[in-house]
Amino acid sequence: MEKSYILIVDRNVGNLSQTAETIVGMRVKSIEISAHTVAQKAIDMMKVQKFALIITNVEIPGMSGFELIEKARELGQDCPVIFQASIVSNSLLHRAKEINATCVSSMGTVNELTDPIKKYLKLNN
Repeated sequence: MEKSYILIVDRNVGNLSQTAETIVGMRVKSIEISAHTVAQKAIDMMKVQKFALIITNVEIPGMSGFELIEKARELGQDCPVIFQASIVSNSLLHRAKEINATCVSSMGTVNELTDPIKKYLKLNN
């Protein structure tokens, strides 16, 4: 089985850890997680690694999550995107939908995050 690389970007180390732990808790084989609190470090990783999924907070140090995804696309990262935000407004949902991304509440249930991960990584577990 080919390894899937997931990039997680969040300014809050606690949220970053919780998201990573949620993915690890899914017990998916062949996944490697790269987690960063600063946009530039995530961009540096995107230059050397192709990701199967990017999960980012809307607000991160250095640029917005949307700007990060714009940069990701420029670097050839055409993978699915999940935005996390503490408050998911209609305008945020609309903006995410415009770039074919999913938006979930960082305060929501575990399934709000795991369901799109399963969908994007085509998991059946």
